[in-house]
Amino acid sequence: MLRAHRSRFSAVLSLVAAVTLFFLTAPSPAAAEDLIPVKLVNIMTVDDQGLPLRNPYYVFYDRYAGETYAITSNGRITVFNKDYFPLVSIGPGRGIDNARGLDVDRDGNLYVCQSSGKGGPRITILNAAYFLKKEILMKDITGTGIDMGQYKPARVRVAVDGRFYILENGTTAVLVLKADGTFDHWLRAWDELMRPVAKDILNQPPGTIKENPVAGDGEEKPLPYGAVALSDLNLDSEGRVYLVSNETSKVYVFDPREKFLFSFGEKGGADRKMSQPMGVAIDVARQVIYVVDYMRHTVLVYDYYTGRYIFEFGGRGVSPLWFNFPDSITVDRNGNCIVSDTFNMRIQVIDTQMLVRRPRLAKVETKPREISAPAPAAAPVVTAMAAPAKVVAAEPVDRPPARLASPAVIPVTASGGVTPEIVPLSLAAAEKPAPARGKTPAVLPGKPKLAKPVLRPKPIKVAVRRPSPPPPIAATAPAPPPARLPGPPGGARVIDLPATLGVYGPVAVLGVIVTWFILKGK
Repeated sequence: MLRAHRSRFSAVLSLVAAVTLFFLTAPSPAAAEDLIPVKLVNIMTVDDQGLPLRNPYYVFYDRYAGETYAITSNGRITVFNKDYFPLVSIGPGRGIDNARGLDVDRDGNLYVCQSSGKGGPRITILNAAYFLKKEILMKDITGTGIDMGQYKPARVRVAVDGRFYILENGTTAVLVLKADGTFDHWLRAWDELMRPVAKDILNQPPGTIKENPVAGDGEEKPLPYGAVALSDLNLDSEGRVYLVSNETSKVYVFDPREKFLFSFGEKGGADRKMSQPMGVAIDVARQVIYVVDYMRHTVLVYDYYTGRYIFEFGGRGVSPLWFNFPDSITVDRNGNCIVSDTFNMRIQVIDTQMLVRRPRLAKVETKPREISAPAPAAAPVVTAMAAPAKVVAAEPVDRPPARLASPAVIPVTASGGVTPEIVPLSLAAAEKPAPARGKTPAVLPGKPKLAKPVLRPKPIKVAVRRPSPPPPIAATAPAPPPARLPGPPGGARVIDLPATLGVYGPVAVLGVIVTWFILKGK
């Protein structure tokens, strides 16, 4: 009797161990997202003259003309068309001899940061035909409180109102100029630092250094609070400002009025952390932020509204989809990441498949540089009507405009889900051609409305009877759809199984088989 009890106990214990192993080894939904691979779209290795790209360390995508700009170690700028074919190079013949960064406005004007050369540090402005239009000499800017003759611009962005955002790598403030090139103010990001805070014009906190009374000699003093050193600057199509700091390994996000929204990132050399972030790119249509890490040789992906970590890809190597000290990143109109793989002497174009990872309806776009007053937001309701081949979306009667200041994701359905038959509107927005260079896209004022979703017709299954020669193939009437489990409104859904069932499922089956043999033998 005791032996029989022991055999039954061993069988039950084996079954419990197998099931426990299955659930413990199954990854979380966030880890299952990594099972979706990134895809290589293109690799650019030569310039317009057929010569190898010499350490490309900066890339920029012109969303108006669909062109990609790359700056190499010799200070030249190579322009690629929408198919990533090299068109032309811009060099000393156009007054460009030491380019560090650039931007393009909607009229096609090219703004180039130059740290040295004729006239010293300056912003060189070329027209759409790449002829010299104007130059802003740093030494001629007054009212900043410092010697601007030593200020070497490395990043420049032009806002929709014509203001310039200029950054020198390693400094603790962004220079903001008016549309006419005169000084406006300094923009800084504040955080706790591990170094002493300098008492200069570029690093003066709003008040005093944060100090708390120290109870005894053995207690540690609090960290100083000051402006962080910055390594990159960017603006998105909504007017938000992004400042990257490789000192704190964080990205600081401001709204179009330069009001601080949130920061994200954690310093470290392990997964999900940033060691030395050097560039940031924003895909508003797909609601993600990309950060390239120079020392970890990776690209990290974060949520647009909250800064929540999503996934990362890359690693050090020479094969495609691997990097060797990447230095800059940008995003094209198709949502592809363009990364400057500096020491592999190439530029990689990578499809991250964000629409596959995060299918959702796109958010409602607002007028650039315009934020509504804070108001309780009414969630839009999307209902699915019971129809055999279409999904009807109902608009809310009174919906306040979307607010950029809220970091929360805008809900799109009453239940929080998206019906499978609705194509994400961000895909349709990404496929729209950009306006021609020199034309300003029209922005109509008024209350934004929820756009109608793109409908995808359901497939109709047809049963075909195998013919006997010589009569032709005859098709019968459409077969009724197979029985499905009840799902969310808008159509039935099949059972969603864990992504790792095909890997860890046999472990559970093996446990059941072993249990059966033990019971049968005992």
